[in-house]
Amino acid sequence: VVEKSVTVGTPFTIDNRRFYPKEEGYFEEMVTSEGEDGCVKKTIAKITVIPGEIPNAYYVKEKSSGDSTGSSWENAMSREQFTSICGSVPDGTTFFLAEGNYEPRRIYGYSGFYLSSDIRIIGGYPADAKTGAKRTEKTYSTIDASDMGVKSYLFRRMNNGDTLNIYLEGLKMMNVMNAIEATDGSKIEVFDCVFDNAPIVLSKVDSFSISNSEITNISEDSESPFPISIDSAGVISFRHIQFTDIADGLFKPTPYIDKL
Repeated sequence: VVEKSVTVGTPFTIDNRRFYPKEEGYFEEMVTSEGEDGCVKKTIAKITVIPGEIPNAYYVKEKSSGDSTGSSWENAMSREQFTSICGSVPDGTTFFLAEGNYEPRRIYGYSGFYLSSDIRIIGGYPADAKTGAKRTEKTYSTIDASDMGVKSYLFRRMNNGDTLNIYLEGLKMMNVMNAIEATDGSKIEVFDCVFDNAPIVLSKVDSFSISNSEITNISEDSESPFPISIDSAGVISFRHIQFTDIADGLFKPTPYIDKL
């Protein structure tokens, strides 16, 4: 059993899974299944998260408040500011999003959030969040591209050759051609998100991990014929994924899930 203390905001990896402790004083006892039937539980880690300041953190609401610098919930930046800077922030930046709708940016005939660094985006905080606010699971910040009128890749590289190192939590992504576009060398981690008519198409990523999430409303008219399509990846992890409203014939073991 791994026992360790980590500072809030510092990612750590155990059992090929990377975790992002976003709240201080949080204790987590992680378990994994053993045995063919998956019914035997084995504790693999006990983690204590100690207080600390999250570096390069920005707080975002639909409309800005205070001085709009994003330094706190009381001084939250607007969704337009978030969209414009998320491709130019330094590695290790975290964006905390309050509940609301966040529209992607249009560029080069496509819409999306163009990223060029190692960042974390955590949504689902209360719309009127104040300092100390905590996120409740199954509450989301919505990203709906249905009114964009162009092809949409929600999270994608700013420049050809850029890799994505991203952590997504508390987001509901809707009506897009591809929720995440990533290629060689990228590392993608998803926790407690909803993909509603938002297929995931990945190519040759280093790792892809998704847990406690829902993939829903994938029809024959969707841009991708499969809920998740992965060309190849070094490490793939699926844990507690709910598939709902997937058209007949689309949810099958090949080709997108035969390597899991």
